[in-house]
Amino acid sequence: MDFRSAWAAVAALLLMVRIGPAVSHLPNTPPSGCGLVPIALLEQTFGEKFDDAPLETKAPPAYDGAFGANCQFFSKPPFARGHQTRVDFIVYQEQSAAVAKDTFEKVAAFVTDKSKTAPHIGDATYWAVKSDEESWIHVLKGNTHFAMGMQPNGDTELVSLATSVASKL
Repeated sequence: MDFRSAWAAVAALLLMVRIGPAVSHLPNTPPSGCGLVPIALLEQTFGEKFDDAPLETKAPPAYDGAFGANCQFFSKPPFARGHQTRVDFIVYQEQSAAVAKDTFEKVAAFVTDKSKTAPHIGDATYWAVKSDEESWIHVLKGNTHFAMGMQPNGDTELVSLATSVASKL
């Protein structure tokens, strides 16, 4: 494992510590957690069927922020792309845009892939250092920050999904 891969693994582990159920008690909060990524959107994006419900895990927050949600979506056989597709979605809805921005920037310091130009989605976006098999994009919009990854790689699909999710916030 090279130095960049080691840092990416550490940063991903730090991010995973923040995973848990999305805050739903905030007034006028848009859909949260796994509900931000409808199965129909995945099926439209990838042209194949996905399991009816994602695997969702919960964990307490870090950085004194909000709880979040970690969702894993899996395509169902027969695989139109010749293999199973896994989409990971990690989302946090913070108490304010300032707190969300602070947390987003803390994670960015460890995982940003500076060799890759990020698309303009939400208030800020960056690509994370990736492995040969997996891509990750991180997006900040208002009081929400999220990361989406997929295996195998699929930058075009991730940009499409992230844009759709950000439009709901």
